[in-house]
Amino acid sequence: MLNFGIIGVGRMGIIHAKNIYEGHLKDVHLQAICDIDKKVLTKCKRLFKKVNTYEKYEDMIANEKLDGVIIATPHYLHKDQAIYLINHGVNTLIEKPLYPNVNGIDEIIKKAANSKLVLGVSYNQRSNPLYKKAKELIEKGAIGKINYANFTITSWYRAQCYYNQGGWRGSWSGEGGGALINQCVHQIDILQNILGIPKSVLATCKTVNRNITVENDVLAILKYEDFNCTLLVSNHDLCGKTEFEISGDKGRITIDETSMLIQTHIDEKIVNRETTDGYGKCEVFKKKYSYGQTNISFDAKYGQQLHSLEKFRDAINKKGSVLATINEGLNAVEIINGIYLSSDNNKEIDLPVDRKEYKKFINKKMEEEKNVRR
Repeated sequence: MLNFGIIGVGRMGIIHAKNIYEGHLKDVHLQAICDIDKKVLTKCKRLFKKVNTYEKYEDMIANEKLDGVIIATPHYLHKDQAIYLINHGVNTLIEKPLYPNVNGIDEIIKKAANSKLVLGVSYNQRSNPLYKKAKELIEKGAIGKINYANFTITSWYRAQCYYNQGGWRGSWSGEGGGALINQCVHQIDILQNILGIPKSVLATCKTVNRNITVENDVLAILKYEDFNCTLLVSNHDLCGKTEFEISGDKGRITIDETSMLIQTHIDEKIVNRETTDGYGKCEVFKKKYSYGQTNISFDAKYGQQLHSLEKFRDAINKKGSVLATINEGLNAVEIINGIYLSSDNNKEIDLPVDRKEYKKFINKKMEEEKNVRR
């Protein structure tokens, strides 16, 4: 039986705590929780009997023998907490994003270098069987060479009351960004996991009908060596959707929330060479994959977050690996930071982003935010 602790028992932390406490994460015991809010701890003492509570994570680490700790605090706290846990030899799973900007992530990765600890990021959507199948098919060449991709992410609707819940939401100083760094970092991780990191980005970010200082609407072109990917993001679309389309010269993959359609055909180059009518007709073979009612029911009951915990547990027991490593936690943020810089400078930005330039940018945004909120 492994003993786990949790730092931060807010929206995500409470989901992790309940899953462990109620026995849904097999062979793991919820030993301790930590939160700086005394009211939260009072509530946790009622919910989680005999679980030790702390206001300071340093005290929790000093007084408990923990096999693993989950960090589920606001974004900007992740770096110092992660480095502290690494310094004290604690296996650590960090809620997404690993950190809001590349500079802080560089520090975490440097500290984690050569560590034998289990260190991961909770990118729970990597457990989605549709995305896993798509990655497998593309790597096998099922749709040939990629021509273009589109990722529409407009299903993360957030009303003004969401941002009003806490001062850290919807701000550069609290979240380090808006829709991209909070909600859509999941899908951008999937995008880079399947397609890789683009060479450059060209983007426009804006705020639509919300009293926040960060973006809730994004249009970006991610430029790869041989193709482009269009990224469309909105947190203000009531009839939103999540759809990832990848087109190749031998077929197309289209993934939505619950299904994936793969269409395959002969190589377009052959059609182009041999067609006589100019319209490129050919036989198309279709196959559909479903997310599955079992997975839908699991997510509704426990949340996809449980998959990240299961992989974290298995890695500690040397029976597998985490869904996403610390080093992989950098990739999605690299893209997001590039999008922010591109929008702010109104120009194409090469990746990886210039660290000094991004530090200057984020400091500027925080200073502007102070003036807005006075």
